[in-house]
Amino acid sequence: MILDKVQLKSVFVSRSSVACALSCERCWFYKYRMGVDLRGVEVKEAATLGQVFHRFMLHGPDEKQKVREWIQKRQADLMGKADNREDLDGSAVRLANLLTVFYSQAEAMAEIFWTRYPQPSYLKTIAAEIKISCYSKEVMLPFEGILDKIQQDMKTGKYWIRDYKSTGMNLRSLFHGITWYLQPRIYRILALAYLKPETPTQLVGFLQDGILKPGIKVCRTDEKNAKELGCSVDKAYLQRVKEWYKEKEQCGEPAMLSRGILFGEPVWPQELIETIKKIAILGNKPPIPELYLRDVTRSTCYHFNSPCIYLDLCETDSVLWDSLFVTKYRIRGDSDDMKSDIIEE
Repeated sequence: MILDKVQLKSVFVSRSSVACALSCERCWFYKYRMGVDLRGVEVKEAATLGQVFHRFMLHGPDEKQKVREWIQKRQADLMGKADNREDLDGSAVRLANLLTVFYSQAEAMAEIFWTRYPQPSYLKTIAAEIKISCYSKEVMLPFEGILDKIQQDMKTGKYWIRDYKSTGMNLRSLFHGITWYLQPRIYRILALAYLKPETPTQLVGFLQDGILKPGIKVCRTDEKNAKELGCSVDKAYLQRVKEWYKEKEQCGEPAMLSRGILFGEPVWPQELIETIKKIAILGNKPPIPELYLRDVTRSTCYHFNSPCIYLDLCETDSVLWDSLFVTKYRIRGDSDDMKSDIIEE
């Protein structure tokens, strides 16, 4: 039986692990304690576009070559799966091809965002896409997370956490309830562990940059426009994306926003402590799936227009799982954990 062979993963606190535990205990058990992944490659178009956009924002307008190199490496890895006959359903090849499309979309998004919100010269990036791990004596649990950026205001010496988000939903939703949202609170704990300032007040706030994902992709229209305008296809597509954003904003829907919140509460508000206790409680449970509650509202079972990848496990008695782990699932190895965390965070 597969459960008898699984070495459970260590319990830790991250924004994604806490959010998962709060929405569905069983999903948390599969993902964070067992380390269950799908076999093969899962194509998540919106999430992958978001990752490529992140690369542009992390490297900046003068380092686009690094994004190209990252794309090329991912494409080579995916095509390698096909060459090794590991791409049984063609998902790896499909994603490799989509990455070229996502590069054009993300580049246009980044170019427009940089023009709208240029980086102030007095904000110095101290760390970018840094994985931070620390142990909290307050809740007796380890914390992990990957922060997009930590920046220092060179005028005041104060520090800010910066986070980038792209979304297909109403952009204002990114800022609803952000003052008590898990991410700024947990990232604050991680950033303080990294910076080790003389006082927590030196880390003053959280900057959230958000942009709407364009609903158009590079197509023959851009090739035609490029010939007429005498420019590259990328330039023609950039112009079309600008017009798409302009139309959205004319309808009263923001296309991009950049806002900051000042930390006005203690580092450890009681509300956060009570929330994180959920992880401690789950971490002490025996590795028996039935002890972890499923989401009875079914909100987690079908999310972002896709069924939960663990649905088959929830619908099948665990004594019959062995065949599922031959055909559909695998246990994530330690070498895969960093990749998973980067995607999640």
